[in-house]
Amino acid sequence: MKLIILLSIIFSSFAFSEPNFHCDSDLSRSGRVVWIEAELPEPVMEEPTIVPPKAVATLSSTTSIIAPPSQIAQTSRAQSLQSIISCNNDSPAAQALAWSDNPTTLTVGSGATAEELGAVIGNWVLLVGIASGWTLLAQKFDPALLRHPGGIVAPALFLFEPTVGATITLLASDDLTAQIVGSFSTAALLAGTSLVAFFLHPKNFKAQWLNNEWSDLSQPGYVKRFGMLFEAYSQDAHYFMTGELFMSAMTSMLNAFRGQEMDCRGITTAASILSSAYALFIVLKRPHANIHRQRFYSAIATIQALTITIQAIALWVGSGNAYEEVSKASSNMMAATQWALFAMNLYELGLNAYEWFHHFRSFSNPMPSVDPTLEDLMAADPLTALASALEPAEAPRIENAIPTPPPALPRVESADSISLFSSRSSTPILLPTDFEPSAFLPGESDPLEDILDPYLQYTAMALSE
Repeated sequence: MKLIILLSIIFSSFAFSEPNFHCDSDLSRSGRVVWIEAELPEPVMEEPTIVPPKAVATLSSTTSIIAPPSQIAQTSRAQSLQSIISCNNDSPAAQALAWSDNPTTLTVGSGATAEELGAVIGNWVLLVGIASGWTLLAQKFDPALLRHPGGIVAPALFLFEPTVGATITLLASDDLTAQIVGSFSTAALLAGTSLVAFFLHPKNFKAQWLNNEWSDLSQPGYVKRFGMLFEAYSQDAHYFMTGELFMSAMTSMLNAFRGQEMDCRGITTAASILSSAYALFIVLKRPHANIHRQRFYSAIATIQALTITIQAIALWVGSGNAYEEVSKASSNMMAATQWALFAMNLYELGLNAYEWFHHFRSFSNPMPSVDPTLEDLMAADPLTALASALEPAEAPRIENAIPTPPPALPRVESADSISLFSSRSSTPILLPTDFEPSAFLPGESDPLEDILDPYLQYTAMALSE
C-alpha cells in the first residue's frame, strides 16, 4: 500500500513539472469567464402558443354524462369551439385525442389516422353496446320506466361530436381503409339524425303541452319513453334537438378541418357566423321550457359567439403583441364558459341524486294505503264525491240463499193511529188510520208501499220454494 502511494506521488511530480506544458486557452479568471460565455449557445425565443385548457374540458365532458341531453350538446360544443379558438397557422394542427373524444382509448394501425380510426370504431361499438343492453332491459321490464328508446339520445350526444370530427379526418386521409370506415360512419350518423327527426316530426309526435309541461296525447307512456328528446324544450320548439345535432355536427366539422392544416382565418370566421346564428336563435326563440335554463344557455351562447367573433377579427387584422393578447383573452373567455358548464353539470348531478334518493326511499318505505274519507273526496272533487255518496251500494248476490224475513207486521195500537216499527229505530211511526195514497203529491212514494214491499217479496220467494 505504501509503495502504491509513493509511486503516485512520483508520477504526479513528473507530470506537473513538465517544462514544455502549454495550454492555448487563457486560464486566468477573466479569461475563463470570457471563454465560458463564448461557448454558450444563443437563447431561442419561441412564440407563445395558445394551448386549450384540457383539464376543464375533460372535467366538463365527463360530468355531462349524467346531465340532460341539451346540456351534453352544449358541453361537447364548447370543447370544439375552444379548439377552434386555439387555431393559429404557426402552431401544429395535429393533437392527441382527449378521453372524451375516444373513451375506449382504442387505436387501429400505426398510421397518421390510427387514433381517429380507433375513435370511430370504438365509439360506434360502445354506442351499439349501450343501445342493445338498454333495449334488452326495456323488453324485460317497463320501457316507460327505463325511458326507452328516447334515453339512448344521452350517450349518443356524448359520442356524436367527437365521432363526426374523427369521421371527417378519416374521409380526408389517403388511407383506403380509413376512407371506407369513414364512409360507413357517415351513413350511420345520417341515419341516426334522420331517426331523431322522424320521431319529432309533427305527424309522428304524440305529446301535447298542458299546464306548462308535456303530457301524453294519444299513446300512453309516450312522454316517458320519448321525453328525453323534447321535454327540455317548450311547446313551439319540441323539434329543437335536431337543431342541437346540426350545430354539433357543423362545429365538429370545422374543428376537424382545423386538423387538415387549412387556413385558420376561414375556419374561425365560419365558426363565428355559425355561433352567432345559434345565439340569435336561442335568445329570440327561447326554446327551453325552464326559464332559468333558458337564461343560462342564452348567456353561454352569447359569450361564445362574441368570443369567437373577436378571435376571427384578430386573425384578420391583428398582428404581433396585439394578436397574442386578444388570443389569450379569447381563450380565457371560452374557458370561463366551460367552467360554467361544469358547474351546471354538478348542479344537475345534485338534482338527479336528490330525485333518485327520494325515489328509492319511497320504494323502501311504502306509505300505508288509507281509504279517503268523504271529507277528502269532497275537498278534491265535490261533484264526484256527492254522486258516489248518494249511489246505493249493491249488496253481494248469493245464489240459493235463504231470504231474510222482513220485520214483524205492523200492529194496531189504537183506533186512531197505526204504529209502524222501523228496523233502524225503536221509535214508532204514527200514521193516521184514514190517510189515503192520493194525499201525496205526484212523484212522491207511498210509505205503506215501501213498508209492505219486503213482505210481498218474502211471500213470493217462500211460495216459489
